[in-house]
Amino acid sequence: MTINEIDLASFGATLLTKQVSNHDVVQIYDWLDGASSPVFSRSEQKFKDITLTILLESSSESETESQFSTLIRALQTCTIAFDGLTKLYDCHFKGKAEPKHLNTCSWLVDIDLLCHKTYLPEAIITANGVCMKSITILGVQPSPCFITVTPTVDIAEFVILGFESDIRLQNLEANKPHVVDGYLYRYLKDGVNDIANLDAFAWPVLPVGTTNLIFSHTTANISIQYYPIFN
Repeated sequence: MTINEIDLASFGATLLTKQVSNHDVVQIYDWLDGASSPVFSRSEQKFKDITLTILLESSSESETESQFSTLIRALQTCTIAFDGLTKLYDCHFKGKAEPKHLNTCSWLVDIDLLCHKTYLPEAIITANGVCMKSITILGVQPSPCFITVTPTVDIAEFVILGFESDIRLQNLEANKPHVVDGYLYRYLKDGVNDIANLDAFAWPVLPVGTTNLIFSHTTANISIQYYPIFN
């Protein structure tokens, strides 16, 4: 197991058991008097619960106490991964954790986490010098994406079709990366804000399934990055 890409063993800890629940989905609805069926207005997704049983061991009680404090700090807001599993879990420490002292140097502790996002490692798709690219994503929720367009020649307007909104990039300069960042909602040219040259009604998001993206020019190297998102 890792916490923010740090092995659990670095905290003097061993994972004994884990329990991962599913996200609860709550339906919000109205059922009016005399109506034959309810009206569903929306659904709300709740946190997923993760419970870890961890053994802390060291050469002294003070060292075990220090390792426990360091572990809890690392879990306040974290990304965890379990051995043998590819999914990542973005979590928050749920609250109080009381260790059970097996002896002065060994503590057993149950830790409860709230998980708000489950996803696979970032996928990177390349589309160099082509006019179309089909992308099939895993997961069960739409995935925001990070697009980099690096033209080999100057382009007055570069258009990407296939997302919810057409994306038009203007005044592209050769050999400079032009980034449409759907993660942080920004547009950069060579690392500098260039939002005035972006024309789009929505940031790029890939729906579940297959999306066909069409590019107006083949004189560009393109990469599309995204995280497949699960419940």
